[in-house]
Amino acid sequence: RARAYMATLRSDVLVSFQAANPTSAEARRLALETRLRRQVDELPERERLSLRARWAEAESDQALPALAEGLVARYPKDPEGRFLLGRARMVQGDLESALAPLRRAVELDTAGLRGAAPRCVGCDAYAALVATHLLSDSLATAERVAREWIGRRPAGSLRAWFTLAGTLEFQGRSEEALAAMR
Repeated sequence: RARAYMATLRSDVLVSFQAANPTSAEARRLALETRLRRQVDELPERERLSLRARWAEAESDQALPALAEGLVARYPKDPEGRFLLGRARMVQGDLESALAPLRRAVELDTAGLRGAAPRCVGCDAYAALVATHLLSDSLATAERVAREWIGRRPAGSLRAWFTLAGTLEFQGRSEEALAAMR
């Protein structure tokens, strides 16, 4: 226990030193990530599973599908697991089977889409849905999903509008893409 406390204390001192003496943003990020990875086991189960799956996604780790499936099995009404499962399938090139979990993540994240949550998992899922349709050469469907996303965000979303603009530009509709960005 004393060893763990000293390790945490050393880490805290290192992070504090790096924050006070910024040599690079990357060094600060790595120090914080190292500290978080050491403390992940102390988190509640849902957060621990979600964080491990997010790390797997960020690192293109082959464990992502299993982690995401475990998150969905344990927390079926949580949009995060559905989003990560869709992303895992998308990255593996299984575009058709990525659609259902991504769509379900959108359906489950009512708070995020209303702007009532700090993070909008539904927005992440919408962006992944649009990308999946673009990768599948379903340009009209990608545009329809981007417009649906805009309609679901009453306060508006720059990300949704930029996604629509990118979709229009991808179709060669540059004038409409510029108009969407205004």
